[in-house]
Amino acid sequence: MRALLQLRPLTGALRLPIHHQHLLQAAAYHLFSPAVARYLHDRGFAVNQKTFRLFTFSRLEGPYRLEAQSVSFRGALRWTISSPLDLVVSDVANVLLREAEVRLGSNRLMVESITVQRPVVEAEHLVVRTLSPITVHQTVWRPDGRPYQLHLHPKDRHFQTLVAENLWQKYQAVHGWAIPTEKPLTIEPVGTAREHILLYKGGVIKGYTGRFYLTGPLPLLQLAIDAGVGSRNAQGFGLVEMVGEGA
Repeated sequence: MRALLQLRPLTGALRLPIHHQHLLQAAAYHLFSPAVARYLHDRGFAVNQKTFRLFTFSRLEGPYRLEAQSVSFRGALRWTISSPLDLVVSDVANVLLREAEVRLGSNRLMVESITVQRPVVEAEHLVVRTLSPITVHQTVWRPDGRPYQLHLHPKDRHFQTLVAENLWQKYQAVHGWAIPTEKPLTIEPVGTAREHILLYKGGVIKGYTGRFYLTGPLPLLQLAIDAGVGSRNAQGFGLVEMVGEGA
């Protein structure tokens, strides 16, 4: 389930630092009621010593202009919030019906409309388009024993395995049990995936956008649409939308 927000800056223009993922994440948490925000942020849903917040969001979509250290948006903007939990998306809609405003740092944006959608996966072969970069990483160790996060390219042989493992764990987080199927999940880029390097709270995150071909059991594909693909979903990574069915 997802909420599509149509936004418009109250000042006529919206200027943000180029690396503004932390501002989008803060704004996303402020879209929830206090109780829901506390639960998602402080507790989440634990599986195998991992915690999932079970929501994600897109980048801002709309006309923009890049400047030296910032990006400027003008006119209407679209922002999408998605979750496999209906309560989370309904909570966003209820909060915005009362407040009708989104804050991005010191910027205020008017909510012109909210559209709630429930995309339904009906085929085991999908083509999806990224609405925010997909990021996948694994921990490797330096010679001195320090850990290091290695971000994987979609063509890396471990990328597909980690995406599949992540979705299996999310399914357990949502439903409380493992999905009863042996069908594998696969993900392949359609054409060339575009690399994005983002600075986030003092760290570096590498992600990829483009179109991807997904195959697998329907429940996992549905979760990929609702909860996001890859990791760091609650930081605004991995949101995709269906653009067609594969052969």
